[in-house]
Amino acid sequence: MRSTVTTPDWGALGAECLRDWGVTGSGGPVAFDTETSGFSWSDQLFCVTVAWRRADKSLASHYLEIDTPFCGNATIAGDILRDASAVIGHNLRFDLQMVNRIGVTSWRDVPVTKWEDTETICHLLNENKRKGLKYVAAQLLGESTDEAEVLAAHRRQLGVKKDEGYHVLDREILMPYAIKDAEFTLRIYERLWPHIAADDDLFELYRREMSLMDVLATMYRNGMRVDKPALDEAIKVWSVKLVRAEASVREAAKDDGLNPASWQQLLEGFRRCGVTTVTETNKEALAPIAERNSEAGVLARAILEYRHVKKIYTTYLVGLRDEIGLEDVFHVNIRQNGAITGRTSSGAERGDD
Repeated sequence: MRSTVTTPDWGALGAECLRDWGVTGSGGPVAFDTETSGFSWSDQLFCVTVAWRRADKSLASHYLEIDTPFCGNATIAGDILRDASAVIGHNLRFDLQMVNRIGVTSWRDVPVTKWEDTETICHLLNENKRKGLKYVAAQLLGESTDEAEVLAAHRRQLGVKKDEGYHVLDREILMPYAIKDAEFTLRIYERLWPHIAADDDLFELYRREMSLMDVLATMYRNGMRVDKPALDEAIKVWSVKLVRAEASVREAAKDDGLNPASWQQLLEGFRRCGVTTVTETNKEALAPIAERNSEAGVLARAILEYRHVKKIYTTYLVGLRDEIGLEDVFHVNIRQNGAITGRTSSGAERGDD
């Protein structure tokens, strides 16, 4: 059931934002955030939120709906980002990528010398802490919102699931929380930046991290072209291997209806092979059994081979096919601050927590 929430006048809200920026913010730093249909390369941007400090230190913040054609807000968002002396984001690369993809800005409209990223600052100050925006706001600013509860209730009202994205929600429900994200980003930056600026070594490291972010963003944007016919052929070959590997597990377990993903059914298979001491079916538990010249050894080897084949088929082949989309290009997302060991990691973007 659709709700009856009214649609705001997006053009009027955009014009108000532009007037406020021109009078109270122009040429100064701005924090900005985006809301999107998801977190992958192909997902769509539908709004930009911005926040800055006025001369009297009060907080200015606005919501710019981008999804509605002809309201002019994409131009307004681009003008503000280009005019600002610094552009502050929490996982800034993701937000810049989104506004660049639909032409709100071009990549060099906001040069790396203007980039400020609060997620990176959090990582440099304490790499072992969680870095999600809402978590940091709660820990650092002592503030939280009822967003999770309100949006969950709204989804139930609409009859939609969380994985359907934010873009299906009524904007007047979503707007205050989207604006709050930009405000949180600005206030976190104001609180943490002095710690970076006060340490010459930390400041130099931070600037290097911004340069690295530029490199990673370029890699993500350019992507890697995939030989689609070769990938499709590999998927066919490995699908056959997967069927055979699954059949081998069932044969070794003496159960034609066995589900190889069920550890309980696998344990039953070992009992049918005369082994009752097996209580786990992870790799560490099965590796010693797989070395035996016995029925249990045959089953353990079949299980390990099945998992190996399934991993290649689902994660690397089908997973790659699902990511490349119509352009046959795989956009490799490297999380600059994704690991607590000083390394990078890769994978899908994550929402704020």
